[in-house]
Amino acid sequence: MRTHIFPTIILGLLIAAPSAFAQVPQNSNPDQQPRVKQTREVKQVTQRMRAGVRSGELTRRELTRVRGQQAAFQQQVNAWRSASSSLTPDQRRLLRRQSLKIRRLLFSLTHNQARRGGWLLP
Repeated sequence: MRTHIFPTIILGLLIAAPSAFAQVPQNSNPDQQPRVKQTREVKQVTQRMRAGVRSGELTRRELTRVRGQQAAFQQQVNAWRSASSSLTPDQRRLLRRQSLKIRRLLFSLTHNQARRGGWLLP
């Protein structure tokens, strides 16, 4: 009987241990989640810009335009964050709209058939 109890206990611990470590601690700052999302979106836009430059889909003028929009967006975020510790719902809504506007601009610029070097692909 002892030989069956020990393996059963070990098996129970192996099954229960991963679920004990998988618990996520509660977040005390409700604004921390949008920051993570915002950082991910900024990284995605940056990666798309790099891909557009590598493939020749973005010209230098277009790249400068997108970078200026992105810098203005980041300055706005930093100004609001330094003014108060958290963003209001209206500020979050405006930031989402500005972020969407930048992503749409980047998409339209990478799909406008303008190429570096002045040549167009068929």
